[in-house]
Amino acid sequence: MRPSKFPPYVGVASIIAITAFIIANAVQLFSDPLRDWIVQMYTADPLRFIAASILILILIVAVAIWFEKYSGQGPENTGPPDPEGASTRFSQLFDNLNDDPKAREFIQATRQKEQRDLKHMILTVPEQSAFRAFLHVITFRRLFRPASVPIAVVTGIGGIGKTSLALFTGYDPRIKQEYHDGRFYFDAAGIYPEHENDTTAQVLFRFLVGAGIDNKQINQALGLPADEEDRARQFERLQKDDPDVTHSLQRLYVRSLIGRHRLIILDNPPNTADLSAFEPPKGNALLVITRPEHPLDKLRRMPQLRLKPMNEQESQCIIKREWPADPTISWNPDSPYKNICQRIHRLGSGIPLVVLVLSRMLKSEAEDGGSLEDADRYLARLECDHKAGAWTFSESLNRLMQLGYGDKPNRATVEKVFRLSYDRLTEEAQRMFRSLAIFGGLHFDERLAIKVGNGTDESFRQLRRSGLVERAPDSQRFFLYDPLAAFARTLLHQSKGEPQEVVARYAAFFADLADQTEARFCAASDQAERQAVVGTLAAEAIHLRRCRDALMESKQAPGLLLRLSASILGIIQHTPGDHNAHHASLGSSDEWEPAARRALTQVVESLSAQDRALYAGLSIFPGSFDVADACQVLAPIVDTVDDKKLVDFLAMGLLRQVEAHRYEVRYSIVRANVEEAFRQLPPDQQQAVGDAFARHYAQKAQQYSEESDVTAQTLFERDWAAICKGQAIALERAPDLDRELVIYANAQFSYRYILYDYGLPEPWLEAGLAAAERRADDANKALLLALNRAIVAERQQQWAESAQWYRQALDTPGAAPATRAVACNGLGYVAAEQQQWAESAQWYRQALDTPGAAPATRAVACLGLGVVAERQQQWEEAAWWYRQALDMPGAAPDTRARACNGLGYVAAAQQQWAEAAWWYRQALDMPGAAPDTRAVACLGLGVVAERQQQWAAAAWWYRQALDMPGAAPDTRARACNGLG
Repeated sequence: MRPSKFPPYVGVASIIAITAFIIANAVQLFSDPLRDWIVQMYTADPLRFIAASILILILIVAVAIWFEKYSGQGPENTGPPDPEGASTRFSQLFDNLNDDPKAREFIQATRQKEQRDLKHMILTVPEQSAFRAFLHVITFRRLFRPASVPIAVVTGIGGIGKTSLALFTGYDPRIKQEYHDGRFYFDAAGIYPEHENDTTAQVLFRFLVGAGIDNKQINQALGLPADEEDRARQFERLQKDDPDVTHSLQRLYVRSLIGRHRLIILDNPPNTADLSAFEPPKGNALLVITRPEHPLDKLRRMPQLRLKPMNEQESQCIIKREWPADPTISWNPDSPYKNICQRIHRLGSGIPLVVLVLSRMLKSEAEDGGSLEDADRYLARLECDHKAGAWTFSESLNRLMQLGYGDKPNRATVEKVFRLSYDRLTEEAQRMFRSLAIFGGLHFDERLAIKVGNGTDESFRQLRRSGLVERAPDSQRFFLYDPLAAFARTLLHQSKGEPQEVVARYAAFFADLADQTEARFCAASDQAERQAVVGTLAAEAIHLRRCRDALMESKQAPGLLLRLSASILGIIQHTPGDHNAHHASLGSSDEWEPAARRALTQVVESLSAQDRALYAGLSIFPGSFDVADACQVLAPIVDTVDDKKLVDFLAMGLLRQVEAHRYEVRYSIVRANVEEAFRQLPPDQQQAVGDAFARHYAQKAQQYSEESDVTAQTLFERDWAAICKGQAIALERAPDLDRELVIYANAQFSYRYILYDYGLPEPWLEAGLAAAERRADDANKALLLALNRAIVAERQQQWAESAQWYRQALDTPGAAPATRAVACNGLGYVAAEQQQWAESAQWYRQALDTPGAAPATRAVACLGLGVVAERQQQWEEAAWWYRQALDMPGAAPDTRARACNGLGYVAAAQQQWAEAAWWYRQALDMPGAAPDTRAVACLGLGVVAERQQQWAAAAWWYRQALDMPGAAPDTRARACNGLG
């Protein structure tokens, strides 16, 4: 669409307003007669009157549009004359192809399909759909205009052969016949710095001047005196970017082509130019040649031909044309160098310019050496350098980029052709493109490119729009053509220190990926999950190897190399004998172990004396630890340990982070090395660290025993390996660590009690009892007996044995009051289970009244008294005791939840269903309630729903109780009965 002074709706609104104004004035002047006449016509036939009014209005609008369209377009159809003396960027194609040196460069045997497609585009006007044609009619033919002329666009990266193909196609007999008034080529030079920001008006002006349009007409369009000859004044007028000037120049361009049959070939338009201004009138055609990044959205329905690299047969046509005819340096099918064409094509990625330059380079080598062997040797060197990492500079690839092939200063070498696209990128996109050199020959995804290139989504999209990055077929990955990767590599090594930064970012990305994969692999629950986890990493195997090679060759960042190789080594060694496809693609231990050992040696050698002591001491931890653990345990051999130091070890690859601020020694090779380092410490330091470790984890185990069941279980599971190791050290160091042995015995029982594992933990219990005996610690001995053997016997329903142990604990001289109260509660429970209600109540009251009893123990006594009253159907007393347990300050969360269950049972027994449901829900929602207590609450809610004949709700609650993890077997059996 050509630029207009006003949008269509402005013209239509103006016409309606003027018409209304005229009618209003007419009515005012001839009010009575005119009004009577209008009323009479409307009364006679209203429908016909309205239709006639609309048709008159449409006629007025159509006349106005026609006048606007054709005003000023007189018979002066001054077309481009013979281009002699015109601008060198504007030329008319010769009549004979042999007279055109630029078009003659094109090899007719190549691009056969592209030739046919482009010829069809130039000769065919795009058809408009019926729907768009309807919209065009109802918008007064101002919107949705159909294309009236062929418009084609050829795009592709620099050196792909766009201009050669377009010019060659211009010599096709059918095109010459169709556009018999001439085919005109105009290079707008928008890819060069001096013209890259030209406006539409400036491009039109240069076209008209080059075409030889009369200077007076140009001055008239610019609003200058007709005899103005000063180019400086003309350019000054153009720089104001006046829409009126652009519109005038565009109308002059159109007038120069009306009634003609010409093909306009517009090459390299600047991105700032509106290409719709170059749409010619009917009978002509427009062919635009541009790089992929040009915004083409304003061109109406133009077909686009995106040129891709040539195939091997097409490349061979170029190579053989450039190769010398001298038989001493030519090849034949039986020659040992018969695959040289294929190798040139592969190295040049089928880009015509690069294949051409590479052929000339090898031709020169063969001529200088006198045999094809010299060319083959040089080609092998190029291939070797290309396969080598981008972190090394290649003189031969740099020579390929710098070898001259043309006479234009801005297009004299491959590098300069590629640089025309590179220079138009933002600084961030340029940095990203240089970084992508590290992916030469590899595919990569957008996330990896952004990370390694230190860029953004927008900078990556800019590279894609420019054609410097291509999407791999049927994939979400991308790649660089090999010559573009070589160009990026040349640029990368022009920036001092940048190759090392790129390698570091590249390696850091995959070291993190390997770290995370190893953690997920170790946490996987089954073989299928492990294979799925490793499969993700195995897909990047080629990148992992390139990272390893880059770090080993550059001899930088041994920590990154250790993180990468040790993580992969840990995955490979984690499941010996597992030779599935994913593990096989990652490689073997023999492949990765040398890199890991070399990196570990470099890292350890770089540590200071204090850091080496810290490194050795970390072997004492069998699992994860935090900075507080390290400070307490390693205090005998290390002055200070802080979070920063552990983070440094993490960056070096010695540690692996398992969660926020918690670390563990890396598996496999690092773990073996750190254990050897600990064995090298003096014996007194080893013993001091061991004693500190045992004391520290005894203290932590005691703290965990005092937590709620859910929290304690989580903490015990996390540190259980360290607690077991601490107990073993304390047992070995008895009697010096007898106190810790007692604590470990109680801790193990607490952990087993939480897990409902009532098997007798004999080794730890016996060690704790022996330690308490040696310490003459009757209180702890009583506690061990009460909370271990007595409760275990109780859970096994061995009531007599359980009562015996509770009485022995109660009668032990020196037993603490709190321990005595616990024993009384135990005796009360045993009596209640044997339905000895009076004895049970007596023991519970004794526990409640024991001076020094813990609040939690007193709450359990109240709960027991409530159970005794409930079993005797003394509902009011039971509810009172349950409330006492619920409201007792310091009561454990599970005790309070069980009290709520008791209150719910009492309410249900009195058929107070709403109150019962409320108490059961309180128990269910109580934070810290044991799983079985919550299952009992679900069971109670099922009973309440059942008694109210709400069968669906009852079944749902029974299923909740049945499926509750951690529910007691008896509770689940009762739920099954309810469902039955």
